[in-house]
Amino acid sequence: MPEKGLKPFLTGFRETVLDLTDGEGVLVYSGCAGTCTPFAELLAFTLRGTDLEQYYSIDLRREYLRMELRDHGYTVTDEREELESADVVVLLGGLAMPISDATPDDAREFLEELGNPPLVGVCFMNMFERAGWTDELDFHTIIDGYLEVTVK
Repeated sequence: MPEKGLKPFLTGFRETVLDLTDGEGVLVYSGCAGTCTPFAELLAFTLRGTDLEQYYSIDLRREYLRMELRDHGYTVTDEREELESADVVVLLGGLAMPISDATPDDAREFLEELGNPPLVGVCFMNMFERAGWTDELDFHTIIDGYLEVTVK
């Protein structure tokens, strides 16, 4: 039975990444500018205290922005790095949404350029499966949340 709430979502992410990396190495997130960026920052915060170097790439671009822990949490900086490899790549579900021009082929090329590390998907509402990305990419793990919203 699925667990409810944000805690199992974040804990599941942390445990998955630690299982794949032992808490060290290079982790690259990629997602849409704006909507995915705060989720990458929230996910990065779950890995504070590890020796992971974390980077963010907007829309699968080969431009890696360093993420840093600051007083208010993790943030994506303007500091660009050149990377030849990563120990894990995390794709955020916004890439699979109709508003994005990204394709599974783009993601495959992105992974190849980083040495084909394990791929983790983080999304809501089963986005990767609904968009057909699970048929095209070899996800090690997908962490999928379901949102039920009530405005009172």
